[in-house]
Amino acid sequence: MNPSLVRNIIYPAYRFIQRDGVFSTLKELERNQWLSGNDLKNLQVEKLKQLLDYTYKNVPYYTQLFNELGIKPDSIHSPADFRQVPILTKEIIRNNGNKMITTDPLRKGAVANTGGSTGETLYFYKDVGSRNYNIACDIRLNKWYGINIGDKEAVFWGMPFDVSSTRKIKDNFKRYMQNILHLSTFDMSEKTMLKYADILRGFKPKILRGYPSALFAFAYFLKKNYITDIKPEIIISTGEKSFPFQKELMKDVFGSEIYEKYGSNEFGMISQECAEHHKLHVISDMNYVEFIKDNRPAEKGELGEIVVTSLHNYYMPFLRYKIGDLGVLSDIQCSCGRGFPLMEEVRGRAFDTIITPEGKALGGFFWTFISRAVPGIKQFQIVQNEKNSIDFKIVPESSFSIESTKHLEKEIKEAAGQNFKVNFKVVDEIPLTPSGKFRFIVSKISEERLVMKSKIHKAVVTEINPNHLDCITIDEDLMKKVNLKEFEKVLVVDNTNGARLETYVIKGKKGSGVVSINGASTNLINKGDEIIVMSFTWTDEVIVPQVILVDAENRFIQFLEGAEF
Repeated sequence: MNPSLVRNIIYPAYRFIQRDGVFSTLKELERNQWLSGNDLKNLQVEKLKQLLDYTYKNVPYYTQLFNELGIKPDSIHSPADFRQVPILTKEIIRNNGNKMITTDPLRKGAVANTGGSTGETLYFYKDVGSRNYNIACDIRLNKWYGINIGDKEAVFWGMPFDVSSTRKIKDNFKRYMQNILHLSTFDMSEKTMLKYADILRGFKPKILRGYPSALFAFAYFLKKNYITDIKPEIIISTGEKSFPFQKELMKDVFGSEIYEKYGSNEFGMISQECAEHHKLHVISDMNYVEFIKDNRPAEKGELGEIVVTSLHNYYMPFLRYKIGDLGVLSDIQCSCGRGFPLMEEVRGRAFDTIITPEGKALGGFFWTFISRAVPGIKQFQIVQNEKNSIDFKIVPESSFSIESTKHLEKEIKEAAGQNFKVNFKVVDEIPLTPSGKFRFIVSKISEERLVMKSKIHKAVVTEINPNHLDCITIDEDLMKKVNLKEFEKVLVVDNTNGARLETYVIKGKKGSGVVSINGASTNLINKGDEIIVMSFTWTDEVIVPQVILVDAENRFIQFLEGAEF
């Protein structure tokens, strides 16, 4: 849909019908971002005082807690005063249930859930009355990157399993009307990614947003298949920790600016980069964010637990909520001129990955999404000891039924294959690691590495056969020398022109010296080119690759070792 049509007609009309004040709130938030650091701190204190006063009067859990501890909301005037309020955890929220919700009949809530980086599913309520702040904040933050309402955006994200068909239709319609395309990360097979590439080629998004692991996998697929016509202007990485090697490949493939965002379902956007790329701005007019180390404020530059208070959720207030991630408050000020404080990278969101027998990777967010679809799961852990099965450990609540695991098994097998075994184990508790951390995905398989096992060095292409099936034909004697099996997958690197391709190998006549490029591969590699042929294997052991050097006639010269490779 034309972005101008969405921006100037459709979206304003929708907001007018909703009568939620998003545009007036947007003006307020845009003014806030240019306040000085001190003025933003004063604004936070005022918002905290209003929230605490309301919470004490209307939320039973906090009324009782404040009375027991002798906390008076009107005596809280500073961050030090606010630290009198105890840290809030998921366990406390579960144990107190409806006591965490306001008794004010004028407030309305919308149910939500989160799995986060701890593997503990939590159901809670968002304040319907504060949606205007969350929506306006997203618009404001997108503007930092030159993104306007209606700009085409493709999102690599999980698809919730616990949403009704009616809700799915409604959500898809809303995304369509906003020029947002949702691509599920629960199936990132090559077949699906080829389909995604075709869709994006037609959609032509300005923005690609999603989990860095999914964006990286898609970028790798595009590079490997020489697909070069998907060029968004902006990449937004969010939802899990990103790594330099992922950003490097994404920038190489997409040629786009890459920005980091950090948020959660409980609080919306907590921090994000600006165009200056000076760390992450803490969005301090939306949330009050603390970094806690050993029950004290962490020093600037010191790693601490991230503790968050939403300044606008009055329906189910989370005061000093431990989100389960770690971060570092920075001591520098960004040159962009915004008064928001800065934080370093977020730690605690790097997940292990479950690998299926077909090599498909199921990352952390797949497991958190499906666990939310089953009521009564207090905590879970996925353990993989072999590629064709997992142990799914569940710490149950009273509402849990073992029958509900049938739904889980169905969803897992749809993603991992019908022969994939799922062993459900109901346990009383899941132990922490020796360092005191909780890992909700433990993959012994991911300890394996993809290493080179075979290599034919400096072979010369003796012939090309464009009408043959796509493969490479190699003298059987050379195959035996490096332990290559017929139909094994190989990587071919052309030393002459720099091309790289993956194909499979078939036997050629023994002693012939034949190295023939066949089928579509002939578009990349020519007769007479010097090539390297390599194969790889997954292993957690140290292996010695079989590497040979051949002459210009593809006759064996010698085995190579170590640095000679």
